[in-house]
Amino acid sequence: MTPYGKRPMFKGLFLLFLVIMAFVATPALASMTDAEIDAALRAGDKRYALLVGVGDYDHTVDVRFVEENLDAVETMLREVFYVPEANIRRITDPTVTDLKTLFGFAAGEPGDFAGLGFREPDAEFFVYFIGHGSRDLRAAGTSDAAESEGFLLGTDSQPAYLSFTAYSYDTLIANLDALKTQRFNDGRVILLLESCFSGESNDGPLNPTMGPMIDVVEGLDKPHARYDVVSIAAAGADTPAYWDEERRIGLFTDAVTRGLSGDADGGGEGTEDGIVSVAELEAFLARTVPARALQLNKSRQVPQISDGADGPLIRLTSSTSAPDASAFETEFEIAELEHRLGEIEARDWPALSTLQRDIAEFMDRCGDACRPYLGRLIPLRNTVRQYATRCRAASSVARNRMRGGRFAPLKTFSDLCAKAVDVSRCVASRDATSQGCLCVVDPRGEGCGIDPDA
Repeated sequence: MTPYGKRPMFKGLFLLFLVIMAFVATPALASMTDAEIDAALRAGDKRYALLVGVGDYDHTVDVRFVEENLDAVETMLREVFYVPEANIRRITDPTVTDLKTLFGFAAGEPGDFAGLGFREPDAEFFVYFIGHGSRDLRAAGTSDAAESEGFLLGTDSQPAYLSFTAYSYDTLIANLDALKTQRFNDGRVILLLESCFSGESNDGPLNPTMGPMIDVVEGLDKPHARYDVVSIAAAGADTPAYWDEERRIGLFTDAVTRGLSGDADGGGEGTEDGIVSVAELEAFLARTVPARALQLNKSRQVPQISDGADGPLIRLTSSTSAPDASAFETEFEIAELEHRLGEIEARDWPALSTLQRDIAEFMDRCGDACRPYLGRLIPLRNTVRQYATRCRAASSVARNRMRGGRFAPLKTFSDLCAKAVDVSRCVASRDATSQGCLCVVDPRGEGCGIDPDA
């Protein structure tokens, strides 16, 4: 194990990032055998990811929840596919020139792909794009989507002039295939598109002056048979890719991350074998995304997977064997953090805050040595965060009541995380600026919980 304090800064920053992210289903890492851990980490080290999100558009409606979608995909890649942080690049709000630099200016001539250094001939490369997609019907001289080219829009793309100001989907596919051939010919490329090519968005048409498409063709632009790229898109050409306002995430991204985390295993037919295949994911997406769209009173949205794609996508890791005990120091510190949570009351906000900080600092020091223990650290982190969030919410309610001059109800507000003596002092003072009331709002403050009569 690398000594504490010697970890590269980028690892520390990402593990701190994990502490504030939402929890996604994770395999039972702590119960894996030594061999399973080694195999999972070796497979993860051969995986790379480029995550691109475009939300702030200059000439059309913005895309919402970009960061939330990127977070969900990055978490899945880290916690399910074991992709190390060093193998992930995240690009937000690129211009069209940025997209061309990333993916390549011409078909067959790959770009720099954010400097990812593919080393293994059997590497796997995940590309995720969230942003607008559309078709240049005007340039194609047709109203038939089947005869027009699909484009991905950068921040400065102009929907009326896509051929000149956006990035060609055909060029993207050609360059992903060329990159694979040149750098990891025995591996594969998986493209995930939280985008559609309908010219419509969740919030309306990209270019209202052109009107809606007519004679649209169902399905997405299929990569040519000569291209070895698995393309999985949020929708066909005939519907937008919708957002789930309640969950602040795209319907497709929500479903694909859950599916690849294990929900798609067995395809809903009770035939789980620990492997999520292309066919199982396709069946899962076809079942869950339209159903959620219907619940949200949206049009039918059916994700599309490129023709000919088959085989396993992820082998899920789970076991009931004894945990790896080689990293005794790491194991001991995690057990100590778990014990501290068991000793803390759910309403002891100061202690929860201290534990939350200590978990973050431990993961910061631990670095990649913590990867096999994420199955324990993530639930621990989330439990502490849930308790602290409840305390903050109760504090906010109390503050609002004070502003309205309603002090008496604080006595019966059982969810407050403040000391009883501070609640009593606050109610007696009927002054939101008094020490007692300040301690009700934030019991972590100096002097809180001290009985003035003691």
